[in-house]
Amino acid sequence: MKIRKLQSFLLLLLFTATNAFSQVVNTTPVNLVGSSDPIPGPGAFIMHPFTPSPLTGTYHGGTFYGGTREKWGYNISGLTPGASYTLTVYYMMDVVQGSPSYDRRGDMSLLSGAPLSVILIPYVDPANWREWYTLTTTFTAVGTTDRIDIEADGVSDNSLWLFTDMDIDGGGGCDDLTVTVSSTEICLGDALTLTGVSVNGGTITWDGGATNGVPFAPLTAGTITYSATSTSPIDCPYSVDVIVNDLPIVTAAADDTEICEGESVTLTGGGALTYVWDGGATDGIAFAPPLTATYEVTGTDINGCENTADITVTVNPLPLIDAGPDQAVCDGASLTLSGSGAGLGGTYSWDGGVTDGVVFTPVITTTYTLTGTDINGCTNTDDILITVSTSPIVDAGSDITICSGEAVTLSGSGAGVGGTYAWDGGVMDGISFTPATTATYNLLVTSAEGCTGTDAVTITVNPMPVINGGADLTICSGQFVTLSGSGAGIGGTYLWDGGVINAVAFAPLSTATYTVTGTTAAGCTATDAVTVTVNTSPTVNFTADETAGCKPFTVNFTSGSIGATFDWAFGDGTTGSGSSITHTYNSAGLFDVTLTITSVNGCSNSAVYSDYITVVEPPVANFTYLIDDNSEMTNRVTFNNTSDFATHYEWSFGDGSSNSTDENPIHEYPTTTTRSYEVLLTATNDYGCTSSKLQIIRINEKLLFFIPNAFTPDGDDFNEEFRPIFVSGLDVYDYHLIIFNRWGEMVFESYDANYGWDGLYGSAGIVEDGSYVWTISFGETMSDKLHVETGTVTVLK
Repeated sequence: MKIRKLQSFLLLLLFTATNAFSQVVNTTPVNLVGSSDPIPGPGAFIMHPFTPSPLTGTYHGGTFYGGTREKWGYNISGLTPGASYTLTVYYMMDVVQGSPSYDRRGDMSLLSGAPLSVILIPYVDPANWREWYTLTTTFTAVGTTDRIDIEADGVSDNSLWLFTDMDIDGGGGCDDLTVTVSSTEICLGDALTLTGVSVNGGTITWDGGATNGVPFAPLTAGTITYSATSTSPIDCPYSVDVIVNDLPIVTAAADDTEICEGESVTLTGGGALTYVWDGGATDGIAFAPPLTATYEVTGTDINGCENTADITVTVNPLPLIDAGPDQAVCDGASLTLSGSGAGLGGTYSWDGGVTDGVVFTPVITTTYTLTGTDINGCTNTDDILITVSTSPIVDAGSDITICSGEAVTLSGSGAGVGGTYAWDGGVMDGISFTPATTATYNLLVTSAEGCTGTDAVTITVNPMPVINGGADLTICSGQFVTLSGSGAGIGGTYLWDGGVINAVAFAPLSTATYTVTGTTAAGCTATDAVTVTVNTSPTVNFTADETAGCKPFTVNFTSGSIGATFDWAFGDGTTGSGSSITHTYNSAGLFDVTLTITSVNGCSNSAVYSDYITVVEPPVANFTYLIDDNSEMTNRVTFNNTSDFATHYEWSFGDGSSNSTDENPIHEYPTTTTRSYEVLLTATNDYGCTSSKLQIIRINEKLLFFIPNAFTPDGDDFNEEFRPIFVSGLDVYDYHLIIFNRWGEMVFESYDANYGWDGLYGSAGIVEDGSYVWTISFGETMSDKLHVETGTVTVLK
């Protein structure tokens, strides 16, 4: 035997059997095509210790490697032609390396060509090269001698090491098995038990998926033959026919699969002989289902085989029609009756000539009946009493549409001075609330004179698709809790177990879980559960050292209650913990402060101090100003106060004048000098918070002057000369004065503002009395502007 590569796939098989009667299998095999030499006794095989055959202590082997098939055989003698024989094959194999492993095998055949009941020695995966495996194969002898040949075979290019030993048993006869069959006729899916007992101690094996003595269910219908064989070579094979009846194809039908609450339906089965329904239904008999349910029918055919089918009958609840509260109107007043509760697609019909949602004028006090029909055709009624009296003109507001969970505020008008407003549904006029479902809210208005009127507004609440009973709650013994379902949509209803009524407060006696069933207008239902834990709750109270101020506003909160934990919600989206805590508000507004105290037993209670903390924006001082440059006589500055969040103001103008508390003051600055002034605005709010704004403004001096219209050069030292008097603003380097007589002659000229005309005209002396024309051109110190002034002056002596 040649040793192949270590990567070779090793497989060892051995055949053995016990000698019986006079038949003999020669344990010295015949080497056939390519067969390896037999190993006659203990020894080593490649790298594995030799494991002796349990029959003879020796074995013979063959290999398959690289497509070469090797073959060896065992001679058999002492056979009786026509008799049945059993060969017990012992085989051992080594572990195969490579893939696939399932194409390694040993093929068996008889030299005579007689058929064997088993021709394949299968590969065991994974193989244990120290373990001997056994199988049996039977044949009918055609002569007194024969030879069984073994061939190592395979498909892939891998090694197969196969070793065998065998023996024969048989004498032409066999013993019958004792067989018990649980039933020879069953229904598909029923259990069948086949039990065979060998008097020779053999192990019984059944075909067809059966295990001896173990119940099993046949997979197909029809007449099935099950055969049993025994490991004892002298046991006879056995077979039995079992009839497996197919199940009937059962159908379930209803004369109507969707009805209204209180209506009847008839269920009918088909496809079988007899029918039994669950849920209290009888085949072909009408009954009134209380709720939407799936009904299952069991049909039994002539063979006694059963099958089931089911059908769902939807029971739509009657709509909860609401005609609205009774109303009172004044003579001649119109009103609109709008029903609710029929859901989306529903219709409403009123008696008395009233059309739903259409204005009409009642003449006398009347009770109107509303019939509402939902989209499923289910109807219900409600009444409303309209009392006709003198009524004010009432307006309940527009058609509001919101999403579930949003808040809305209803505000009526028309009651006049001293009138009152009363809404149904627990609504307070002008107070926001959160509607749970779409509803019509009726407003009753009473004037000061006692006249009433009504109006209605419909709030449409778009539903959420998921039923929500609310969060789990923890309360104290004796406290009330209200469970309210949501998510059922328009026209939806909520039914709680445990005697709970939706949105109605109750006091649980002990911890319990409550389940809410929400039903939409279309009859769809879903559930949610809320656990209410009943413990002892603490008393909650707290104080703040300050409750109002400007942001950032720091408040010290202190609780006077006893508890294990203290959880604060400061109303600005932040939280904290501790019996005493400091919090700084960084935004302005009114803040609700909530303290939740949890006692040592886990019971919590909360207190909400609404609008407890007032935080305002700190003032922001700012201003602009406008200097009046159009005036040549004053430096008037108008200040524009642009401060935010302030109510009181104080101005300091920087010129030593008194402060001003005007919001937008006007201030006069000196005109004789050019100077910068520091203007300080201090803005204060009602909470004493301040802000300051300092700006520096520059005030230019004004051009101030006057020109006399007469002078008296008579030598009395009073009003002896004519010249312009400049108070401020004159550019002394840019000054020119010229005076002319009536004939246009220049009688005087000066470039010095301090030098005036004394009435002299050259050597002619003082001019005659009369009017003289003057022209002055001069510049100003504030700019490059040139002024030209012309006028007359009278000379009086």
